[in-house]
Amino acid sequence: IAVGISTELGGISSIFVGESGLLTRMLIPFAAYLSSVSNGKEIEITGHGSILKRNLGESVAALEAAGATCRSNGGHLPFKVSVPLKGSSQGGVQGEIIGKIKSNIEFSGKESSQIVSGFLMMLPLLPEDSTLTVTNPASLPYIGLTLRVLRKFGIEIVAEAALPEKITYRIPGGQKYATTTLHLDSDWSSAANFAVAGALLGGVTLQNMPLESSQADEAVLKLLEELGYERDEWDVNGWEGDTWGHYIHYGFLLTALQHFTGQQHGVGFYDSALGSNADFLLLAFC
Repeated sequence: IAVGISTELGGISSIFVGESGLLTRMLIPFAAYLSSVSNGKEIEITGHGSILKRNLGESVAALEAAGATCRSNGGHLPFKVSVPLKGSSQGGVQGEIIGKIKSNIEFSGKESSQIVSGFLMMLPLLPEDSTLTVTNPASLPYIGLTLRVLRKFGIEIVAEAALPEKITYRIPGGQKYATTTLHLDSDWSSAANFAVAGALLGGVTLQNMPLESSQADEAVLKLLEELGYERDEWDVNGWEGDTWGHYIHYGFLLTALQHFTGQQHGVGFYDSALGSNADFLLLAFC
């Protein structure tokens, strides 16, 4: 059960994201929002490990397009995010600034859809309507997934125009997140690696993977079938008797590995509960 998002967040001055690039990009817009409801206070975003070496310059550009400022080490964490104290919640300067964050925002989504998702989650909290225009959007299925999840929490966003090179969203302001109950799908981004490895090395069973989900990486199933691999699937009883879980076993008639070695290898078992925490090394056979 999710308890929603509160606007009483003035006491927050620092956000720790661990090593997660996804969490970092999604929370960057919220750092701007926190600053806007805290009289322009600077909000720090920091982490540890590999995330400190990752250049997030595209996220900084998106943040600046929203009217915020970001002090960083050449696009690397830690970030210090603030929103200038100008405009008002009553229409702002020439209607362009709402709640100290721009009402009309445009930036490139070529590098990542995650920053787009972060803005789509944050903008409904502003007191008035806003629009978000994303040029060259990447990973549209995941942006669509974000919109579907937001609807589950009572948030409404309208796609005004959707073209391959540009998409515009109209976000009504003054919205509040409602409580809801969600069953979280297992992660196809992680499972796809095991599916490919299993097909190459002798088969693998993927437990509790959703079929016909909204996740783009589920397309690995179609790709494997086009390459001649076979799969068996069957439902298992899940939460409260619903058939939400699937066991998928990948087998094949002949793989390149068998052709060269004359033997079949097993990859074992992958439990999808590991999700994105599972680390895996794929070996490319050339």
